Amino acid sequence: LEEYGRAALLQALPALFEEAGSRVHSRLAAIRALLVLRRMHARLPPWVLRRALADGHPAIRAAAALFDDTQDNIRRAELIRGALSDCVALAVLCRERLAHRDSGFADAAREALHRNAEPDIYGNLHPLPRDAIRWLTMAEVGAGSV
Repeated sequence: LEEYGRAALLQALPALFEEAGSRVHSRLAAIRALLVLRRMHARLPPWVLRRALADGHPAIRAAAALFDDTQDNIRRAELIRGALSDCVALAVLCRERLAHRDSGFADAAREALHRNAEPDIYGNLHPLPRDAIRWLTMAEVGAGSV
């Protein structure tokens, strides 16, 4: 069933991406599909990864960044945004991925703290909750910055 499930999710993603900009349910479904594929240790086809990394919503970009092994500053910043997401499953996976921090992590954490707001799944901006600020501050210190 695993291979059939993977194929079904990959087949559904183009339509979900198409509607993600205007329909919240499609956006959430795209994020959940990417998270399920990640838990399945699936590899995304290059076009799916490119499309997801270019999406207009940071939660979709963060979910896609879970699949990208380059770990450049842009991907790191997307993972941090995912770690601050109101989508709990996305936040958990992004925080797990960011558990091994490098020198560029502190800069991205400071930027997120300075921004102090992230959009929810609907696109509405909200201030960072205390637990997110605490995680960023602890993560920044753990990355060697004070």
